Amino acid sequence: MDPARAYASLVARAGRGAVPALVGALGLPRRAAAEAFGAAAGLVLAGLARHRRRRADDARAAAGVVEKYGRPADVDAPAIAVGAHLGRPAREARLGGLLGDAGPRATAWIATRTGAAADVVSRALAASAPIALGALKAAAGDERLEALLDRAGEAPLEAPERLAAERGPAAAAFRAGRRAGRPAWLRWLP
Repeated sequence: MDPARAYASLVARAGRGAVPALVGALGLPRRAAAEAFGAAAGLVLAGLARHRRRRADDARAAAGVVEKYGRPADVDAPAIAVGAHLGRPAREARLGGLLGDAGPRATAWIATRTGAAADVVSRALAASAPIALGALKAAAGDERLEALLDRAGEAPLEAPERLAAERGPAAAAFRAGRRAGRPAWLRWLP
């Protein structure tokens, strides 16, 4: 299976458990939790593409981040993963620099779209990103990660709203995560 499709599928699977966990733990409206989870999935791809470009002298730069922080087990137990990631101190949407200013931009975008408090959205993004890295590790592995990052590009880092409007692996991951967080009767809507 194409790694982009495999990634979106795993993001959707994890989202069905992660979004309700974010709602329960943070008191976010379901829509805001779904948007944050989906945005994390899309922005992780873009952040890794930028990380790889900035460290062009290290052929394994992006793979190293995925290897260090991605746990495929998070996809199988997303509610537990959300609790664990929220329990860590200093969780913020920049993700230690992987997203840089895209984290706060995405936080503001989601807060505006959903009416949720920005600080809570930021925590939801930060708790969701490691789950996305786990899905990426399971979907692409080292051998297919580079090709996936070539297709993902960095554009959503500068304008997170592109996740909702464009095509490509990052936008597909955003839509899969967002859709999975909706109630079952609404998942068929775009």
